[in-house]
Amino acid sequence: MVTTLAVLIEEFLLDGRARRLAPKTLSSDAANLGYFLEWLAREGLPDALASFTLANGRRSSRALAHRTARRATFVAAGGPRGVHALVASDEARKPTTAVGSLRALKTFSKWLAAEEQGYAARDVLAGLRLPKRPKTRAEPLTAAEMGRLLGDDDLRAPIGRRAFAIVLTYFGTRLRLRHALPQPLL
Repeated sequence: MVTTLAVLIEEFLLDGRARRLAPKTLSSDAANLGYFLEWLAREGLPDALASFTLANGRRSSRALAHRTARRATFVAAGGPRGVHALVASDEARKPTTAVGSLRALKTFSKWLAAEEQGYAARDVLAGLRLPKRPKTRAEPLTAAEMGRLLGDDDLRAPIGRRAFAIVLTYFGTRLRLRHALPQPLL
């Protein structure tokens, strides 16, 4: 019996849900692995484990580098209000998007080669190198911006002191919103 990549990807995602991976991670992995399946179909390659090779990973990586971004837009007619569609644009995708897609492929490759699964004798994408990500740096707030942010609250009132402490905690620890909110259970 030949197992298709689509079936193996579904099993990989099921395993991720069982391990309680974050819903965003699972959604991203599903989209990125789905793109690889679409790429295989466009290239005329079968949806089979034999198509999951280092050479195809590299070719897929090149194709990712040339994809353009899609932007969300509101649908003007029909359907419920607030529904949007993704429309192709001329803008190139950001390098971090390609890195995320390839990272999902590499994780899937490790999963296939893991002893528990045993679908592959080895991690076939171990030699796939991720593209370099541009170094980005967030611009720090100016003194005036910090003053406005911290000066809005009345520090004599308990709620003002609490808000001030929360803002200082965020700045001091570089805590992000996604770290502060509880993750839903699957």
